[in-house]
Amino acid sequence: MSRCFLTGTGFQELEIGMQLIPGFQPRRCGVIRGKPKEVQGQPYGELVLLFLEEIPPSQLAVRIINLKNRGEVAGFMFQNNQHKKRFRQICGDREYESLCSNHGQAAAVFLLSADSFLWERAKPCITKKGIRYGEMAIRGIEPDGYALFCAAKEMCGGIPRLSLSELGDPDLISDRLLQVILSGILISRHGIGIMTEKEERTGRRNGKHC
Repeated sequence: MSRCFLTGTGFQELEIGMQLIPGFQPRRCGVIRGKPKEVQGQPYGELVLLFLEEIPPSQLAVRIINLKNRGEVAGFMFQNNQHKKRFRQICGDREYESLCSNHGQAAAVFLLSADSFLWERAKPCITKKGIRYGEMAIRGIEPDGYALFCAAKEMCGGIPRLSLSELGDPDLISDRLLQVILSGILISRHGIGIMTEKEERTGRRNGKHC
C-alpha cells in the first residue's frame, strides 16, 4: 500500500496523484508560471528567451536552449491537429470570451484541450468562474495527459505542480510535450495573442482581437 507523507497539507493531492501515475516521482519544485506581461508583436522566439531569463539555471533551461538551437521552438506548438481544432473552436465560443483577459485560465484550457481523454473530462468542469479540477475523474489517464493536467492547474493557481527538474527530464516529458507545455506557459504570461496564425490570434472569424 502506498504511503502519504503530506496528509493535511496543500501538497496532499499532488502526492497522491504522483503515486497513481507511473513515472512521476516527487522532485525539486520550481514555479513555471510568472507574472502576466503584455507584449506587442514580439516574436515567439524572443518570448522563449524572456522565459529563460526568469528561471534559474537548470536542465530545463539547457533543454529549451538545445531545442531552440535546433529550430524546434521557433513557433507556437499544438499537440496535434485535433488539439489545434479544439482550441480554435474554444476561442470562437462566446462561453469562453474570458480567455482573452484571463491569461492563466486561457493557458489552462489550452493545455487541457491538448489531450482527448483529459479534455473529455475537463470540458464539463470549466465555468465562467473558474475550472473545477476536483470534479475531473482522471483515473486511468496516460502520463502525458497527467503532465498536462498538472501544468494546467499551475497556470490557474500558481502553486507548483510540475517541477523544473520534471520538465527537464526527457524520459518523463517528451520534446513534443515540452514544446506544448512551453506554449501554455507563454500564454499564461502574455495571453493568447502570441499565437502566430491570424485565426488563432483573433480567436474569432468576425475579426475580434484579444
